[in-house]
Amino acid sequence: MEQKKIQSLELAAQTLKKLSGGPSTALFELYLEHRTSTRIDSRNQKIDTLSRNEDLGLAIRILKPSRAGGR
Repeated sequence: MEQKKIQSLELAAQTLKKLSGGPSTALFELYLEHRTSTRIDSRNQKIDTLSRNEDLGLAIRILKPSRAGGR
């Protein structure tokens, strides 16, 4: 999972370079969320279903000067 997080952050850095438009970018935010869950259902004292989920999300927010929401 750590490799996926690193790949996501590298992608974020590349995206920031493309979207920032150069040195005029004042601020940016990165939000990385990772969730895992495991579910085990049993029936008649035996495992009926076993499932594992893993979600990874990344959000990028760029604040440019002289734009709505910017500083």
